[in-house]
Amino acid sequence: MSADMETRSPTRRAVLAGTLAGVGAWAAAALGRVNPVKADGETVVIGGNYPNAESLTGILNQSTNEDVLSVATTHRGTAFKALSNSGIGANVISNFNAGVWAIGKPAIVAQPSGEDYAIRAMGRVEFQKISGVAVIAAGRTQITIRPGVNMNIGSFLLLTPRSNLGGRDLWFTTDPANERFTIHISSARTSPTRISWLLLD
Repeated sequence: MSADMETRSPTRRAVLAGTLAGVGAWAAAALGRVNPVKADGETVVIGGNYPNAESLTGILNQSTNEDVLSVATTHRGTAFKALSNSGIGANVISNFNAGVWAIGKPAIVAQPSGEDYAIRAMGRVEFQKISGVAVIAAGRTQITIRPGVNMNIGSFLLLTPRSNLGGRDLWFTTDPANERFTIHISSARTSPTRISWLLLD
């Protein structure tokens, strides 16, 4: 749910609340229909069930910066569901901003059906706060980093040195209580040592 949802006008909130209150009754009536409907050209009603919709139902805002569609639940139900038996479940596109903005605990859960990929990305991937390049200064053997995210005893790092360590060992230690970790090399170098890191759980 967007952070500005609470700023909507009382009238719109009242209409939404009244509509949601009638979902149960409307859904029961919809299931009892004798003849299936296609939704083409007819009024779409909140709480309705259209089992044979065969064309696209679009909602387009070309005039303001207001949200186009907002769904919410105050209980444990799923606010939005998308299902496709053989195609894409949800196709989300933004030309100038994030296609999906997720906030939650966790924000995004991905679970493949069968043995396919849980997440597939085309193009570069950016991990803010959980990745970076650490620089161990010349003459030093370690550097401590606070990534700015919660850590626990299962947190670990993937480390990639960006120069030849000359046979030196490279490892990390974590300090979850203080939400920080330390990268170590077994002996100091005469020049700075740059190490790429990725923090995972």
